Amino acid sequence: MRSVTSLRGRKAFEAVRAAGRASKGEYLRFFYDFDVGKMGLIRIGVIVGKRHGSAVLRNLVKRRIREACKLLIGVNLGEVQRILSVVIVYGGSKLQPATRVTFDEIKGDVIEFVRVIRTLSANK
Repeated sequence: MRSVTSLRGRKAFEAVRAAGRASKGEYLRFFYDFDVGKMGLIRIGVIVGKRHGSAVLRNLVKRRIREACKLLIGVNLGEVQRILSVVIVYGGSKLQPATRVTFDEIKGDVIEFVRVIRTLSANK
């Protein structure tokens, strides 16, 4: 199991989003970048805009997303040999109010993202 830490700072978020690699799920958009460094470190940052409800609702969605990532990304991406930085933005093609998105729906998007990363890691 790889260590999953928080991506912090506006510059770090902007650098990952500017890298140009993206994947889109039903509820989440993933921006990611690989970097050389500490083997297998996974850094995750979550963005939920103010238009999605009060701070309480936005934080609930962020906690659900982080927990899904810790459960799925940390365990399933053991073979990643580089730093993986991920910015997750709530708001995909099936955008719903924050109160209606379940943990299972978020997990589904994260599972699809794990498949994308595994495919990229196998090709490199």
